[in-house]
Amino acid sequence: MPSMDFAYDLIEKLDEEASVDYMILVVRKGANQDKVDLFYKFDAESKKTLKQVKDTINTIILEEGDSERKQKAKPAKKKRGKPAAKKKRGRPPKKKE
Repeated sequence: MPSMDFAYDLIEKLDEEASVDYMILVVRKGANQDKVDLFYKFDAESKKTLKQVKDTINTIILEEGDSERKQKAKPAKKKRGKPAAKKKRGRPPKKKE
C-alpha cells in the first residue's frame, strides 16, 4: 500500500492558510479493491463552489473510458444588440484648406 505521507503533508500546509479552501482526492489502486480518501476544508459560504465540484464529478462519472483531454473554459456569451463599430485603420486623411 502506498504511503499517504505526501497527502498528509500537503493537507497540513493547506490547513495553515486561513483563507484557502481545498478538496484533495487520493485514489489508491489495490489488487482486490481500490480505495479513495477525500480530504476537504470549505467555508460555510462555499456551497456554490461545492455544487460546482459535485456537478464536475458527476460529468466525469458519466464519461466513458479514460479522459486525457483538458476541459476548456466555456466561451463567454455574446451580448445581444449592435456589434461594435470597427475602428478605421491607417493615417487619417489630410484636411483641405
